[in-house]
Amino acid sequence: MKAALGHAYAKSQKKDEANKILGELNELSKQQYVSPYEVATIYVALGDNEQAFQSLEKAYAEHSFHLVNLNVSPQFKSVRSDPRFPDLVQRLGLSR
Repeated sequence: MKAALGHAYAKSQKKDEANKILGELNELSKQQYVSPYEVATIYVALGDNEQAFQSLEKAYAEHSFHLVNLNVSPQFKSVRSDPRFPDLVQRLGLSR
């Protein structure tokens, strides 16, 4: 839920609040699992594609089940033109 809030802040142009949530998630990840896929949604909404793809690669390495939605999730629409996106989709076996 915290990641969803961070995404909402980022989409609402409340970058400071979104970054605060990212910091909280980073700290929380030291104690429990935090989905890198969900973290990536915040970075995408902030326009930080580099960090978004780092998080997506981590999700890929962890075999995150969330990645099955990557191709259809509206949260990732803005990065679909990035060359890393189709590469990841292909590695996931989601390409047509």
